[in-house]
Amino acid sequence: MSIRNRLRSAVCLLSLIGAVLLSGCSYGEVSGNTYEYAKALYSICNRHDAEGLEKASQQISAAESEGKITEQEANWLQDIIADARNDHWEDAMQDCRRMMEDQIRQP
Repeated sequence: MSIRNRLRSAVCLLSLIGAVLLSGCSYGEVSGNTYEYAKALYSICNRHDAEGLEKASQQISAAESEGKITEQEANWLQDIIADARNDHWEDAMQDCRRMMEDQIRQP
């Protein structure tokens, strides 16, 4: 591959990354089970409930194993839990809210 083609590929990749960053994070459509976990996590994070957080994490792992939620949904929820575990409760709440808001369908 020539240097020109490599540079062109790099510019395209950077443009794509920039577009994603500018558009913000979106979860898109998730299952009803995942929506319910997001609601529960929002409440848990609002209360800074570390014990509830651990219970939710276990339930989410079990739901993924049982095929009740997808691997991607479980990863998103576990990322939210990781934020809360790192004492980023507000960020975790905002991510829960964003996930729930992403389920609202616009006409």
